[in-house]
Amino acid sequence: MGDTGDGADLPDWAYVGAKIVHSTFGPGTVTFVGPYKGVPACSVQFEGHAKALELQYAIPHVRLAEDEAPTQTKKRGWFGR
Repeated sequence: MGDTGDGADLPDWAYVGAKIVHSTFGPGTVTFVGPYKGVPACSVQFEGHAKALELQYAIPHVRLAEDEAPTQTKKRGWFGR
């Protein structure tokens, strides 16, 4: 996990371009990771719709998709750090 800069850790799937699977919304692609309305969040494009997800609530419901390479280089810094 990466560091958010405020002591909290980012999940392994929290980077732009990550292919993920949400337990309710299904497969999607992360399009944004950063603050949204003052809280750590991500935006995900699912089939036919996009969702903004607060990380604290999304973490239990999201995993990397099976086809996502675990050794892929990821930018894990928060706010581009």
